[in-house]
Amino acid sequence: LDSDKSRDISFAEFEDGMRLLMMQQLFPLTDSEISDISNTSYASPIDVIEYDALRIVRQTLASELQMREFMFNSTCGDSRWYKCRWIDTCNSGKPQALSLKRLAVKYKLHPLSLEDALQAKHKAKVDTYA
Repeated sequence: LDSDKSRDISFAEFEDGMRLLMMQQLFPLTDSEISDISNTSYASPIDVIEYDALRIVRQTLASELQMREFMFNSTCGDSRWYKCRWIDTCNSGKPQALSLKRLAVKYKLHPLSLEDALQAKHKAKVDTYA
């Protein structure tokens, strides 16, 4: 947890550790179990589109292994080449609850936003959270 080697855990480091624990709860399989199902496909794959003014890259997360690598290895807020990341969870017309929960933990989404996203039918709106 002590990423800056200060021998003290800051609030940000503690928060990152808690998010890691929450993410682990959303991925109950061990690495050996994942290697056994690495070819298992999602019923509804997730598209991740990263882009800036000069290029666009699309990646489809179609297996549990790909989803796990994306969630644990691709951190939010890092200095990557892209300026925007679009994550499409509605390939089948409806979002997958587990995928949305994982994204909520990764990107620190507000619980009420997650609740709205998980509802089948809701009107478009803008919410401000303090």
